Amino acid sequence: MLIAEAATIDLSVRTSLYGVYVASLAQCLRWLVLEDTQWKLRRNVNPLTLTVSVLVFLLTTANISISFCRAYVSVHNEQSSFVKYIFASSTLDIATTLIGDAILISQCWITYSKSWRMIYFPILLWIFTLALSIIVIYGSATAIFESNNTWTDPLTRLLYALSSCHIVTNVYSTSTIIYRTVQIMKGNPEPMSYRISRIIAESGLLYTLASIVILLTAIVGQQSIFFPISCAINALATGITHNLILIRRGQHRARLSSNAVSVRQGGKTKTLSGLQFNVSSATSEDPAEEQYPDEKHRDANTLA
Repeated sequence: MLIAEAATIDLSVRTSLYGVYVASLAQCLRWLVLEDTQWKLRRNVNPLTLTVSVLVFLLTTANISISFCRAYVSVHNEQSSFVKYIFASSTLDIATTLIGDAILISQCWITYSKSWRMIYFPILLWIFTLALSIIVIYGSATAIFESNNTWTDPLTRLLYALSSCHIVTNVYSTSTIIYRTVQIMKGNPEPMSYRISRIIAESGLLYTLASIVILLTAIVGQQSIFFPISCAINALATGITHNLILIRRGQHRARLSSNAVSVRQGGKTKTLSGLQFNVSSATSEDPAEEQYPDEKHRDANTLA
């Protein structure tokens, strides 16, 4: 495949998915900065979550801009500039991927009631991935700007190792989240479509699948049309997955709050069918605190 064709395909897919990302970001920010039931600014906005959302947006938008420049220089056959834009885009992709892995690990941590034992393994992998990323970026910069060919073969092996660590981290986090989510949903009356969408949103399944596909296409052959497509999908999957997780948290928080209000009459707690609803535990402002309560307090209920 010609370089210009690959750059054009990559740009087309990225811009299409960027529209989906921006739409999900708007919904995500609505749950982050506004009250659940009215258009008023939330009093307690999670600064870390908001900062990560803005950072992912900036990195993704900058990468889209670089993709436009890369497509332009490839059409005009400016080889030296094209290679530099490839390096810049790849660096942003690696940074975004590291953030995406950290988001998925934190989601696993929250899902298991903030149990550090469950995330020791992915944290170690993430640290190793960070070290490999620094080496890859340094080697790429040396090979491009100093015309040092000694990094060519090691970079290929390092990239495969980097992708492998990235995939293992995602598969572990996603599988553990799915297992926990399925356990929690047992006996719930929600329809199957709701359960499937909940699993996809909370587990980061789309993000994990995208990372696997890009490695498979790289092994099969980078000259294939599927390689630039998989690269573009993987680049945007991080932001979309992050937004879906936060949207799900916001909806879950609003649902708990709505259930608490529906059983509260005159400032008192109402007992229904032998179950006592603990209203105070269902109105937390921090979405991380209420993603999955402990087994004893699931759905903000305790046995009377």
